[in-house]
Amino acid sequence: NKACFTEKLDALIAATTDRALAAELDRTRSFLAALIGLQWENSLYQQVEPQLRFANTLDALKSFIKAVSLRQPLILHLEDSHWLDSESTLFLEKLTHHVDGYPFLLLFTTRPPTAMATKQKSEQHAPELRSSVQTTIHLTHLPRPDLQTLAMYWLEGNVTAAVVDLLLERAAGNPFFAEQIPRYLQEYDLL
Repeated sequence: NKACFTEKLDALIAATTDRALAAELDRTRSFLAALIGLQWENSLYQQVEPQLRFANTLDALKSFIKAVSLRQPLILHLEDSHWLDSESTLFLEKLTHHVDGYPFLLLFTTRPPTAMATKQKSEQHAPELRSSVQTTIHLTHLPRPDLQTLAMYWLEGNVTAAVVDLLLERAAGNPFFAEQIPRYLQEYDLL
């Protein structure tokens, strides 16, 4: 595993045209390795204090993402970002600071707070990163005509009003459920 890790990281370092970034990747090599359970004696990771390990791990991850994005544009998708912990939010703040010229995008999906969740956690949304440009797109429930179109697509033909009524009731406008219900009905010959 260490040999494979070394080979892949060396290839990334060699392909990184930003020499300072390449040097940082090499310097933080042992921190990246530790993230996947690889450690070796006398590595920088083992030599530093735990607090410095954390800071260097964040630096290593940021350098890695920047280097990968220079090879080809990168999209990082964070599902259910309303559950991010404070350390993850801290990393995202660091990641989005001073990264002009690095083609990567952070895509957060989050669910609106419910009454119960709001009582449990006061911040039920994607993190607001001060150092980045953000656009918020609010997705609403699919209306009846769109549910019908979706059902027709998945069932490859016309659908009855009863099927659309069932989707309205069971999927509650959620596109994922509206896709899965017709597939389930078809798979079990319930149509």
